[in-house]
Amino acid sequence: METDPYNPSAGGDWSSLAEGQQVTFYGDSGHVLSGVVHMRSSDASVIWMYLNEGGGRLMLHRGDGYRVDRT
Repeated sequence: METDPYNPSAGGDWSSLAEGQQVTFYGDSGHVLSGVVHMRSSDASVIWMYLNEGGGRLMLHRGDGYRVDRT
């Protein structure tokens, strides 16, 4: 089953994510990314996050196929 990244009920609405918030993103392929929100674009289409375990900084676009769990 494919997830629509723009459907808020599918985890695609990132507008409520805030700087400093702990989050986990789940990719369609089963890839999991956990960390802290660093920045969010004004239209909530892009999130920059610091990955846990010293994994560095990462940018995600909501079209990348990740759904979010606000942990």
